[in-house]
Amino acid sequence: MPTHTQSKSTDTASKPKKIPVAGGAGARSQATGRPLGKAGIRGIDKNATAVDNYLRICSAASAETTLADSLRREYLMLGRVTRTVGGGHVRVQLLDGTTDVSVPIGGSIKMKGRAATKTDRVNCMCQDDIVVIRGGQAAGKVSASTAGEIRSIFDELSFRYPKGFFTATGSAGGEAEDDEFAYEWDRSDQAARETAAIAAARAEAARKSAMRAGGAAVEAEAEAEEDAVDIEAI
Repeated sequence: MPTHTQSKSTDTASKPKKIPVAGGAGARSQATGRPLGKAGIRGIDKNATAVDNYLRICSAASAETTLADSLRREYLMLGRVTRTVGGGHVRVQLLDGTTDVSVPIGGSIKMKGRAATKTDRVNCMCQDDIVVIRGGQAAGKVSASTAGEIRSIFDELSFRYPKGFFTATGSAGGEAEDDEFAYEWDRSDQAARETAAIAAARAEAARKSAMRAGGAAVEAEAEAEEDAVDIEAI
């Protein structure tokens, strides 16, 4: 039958249906529900690694000077996003009080397209977010719950930071004058979602890595069998 005389229903019916693979859902966008691609999974994983490393150093510190020295050796610092300017950059206030510093977002966590449509991602940096800066690049966004942990450590060690640094923007669009309880409200739901997203991304990355490793092992075994010499045939 000529192509122009075929009905759409006939053409559609001839196409094979895609069968979903059980257990292959992987990490998904919270906003769209669609599976994340390699770049999205890698971004979440790298973001979590940077934040975990910063929190680990803070947790291990026993004094203000020890913490400052450890962070300096690792070229790590915190920044608070004051403005998103596009082009893979954000403007931040540094922990030492320096303001309006332009910082590029690390390539591994930088997202393509408009970030405003991806605010559900744990590595999407928006105004008032706390970010880990490593070697001059924004390497990870700190969740509100983790920011609360870091602030508690700072307070315990008398580690100084600018007033209002950990203050979240209020619903009316302004900042509270006193940030004493900025991160004291219940964020368990948000923390659970972020933890689940990170776990899903890391599990998917591990699964793909295992598949690549398994494929390489099978290929190596096949090559070894081809190279084996049959002694009885000689």
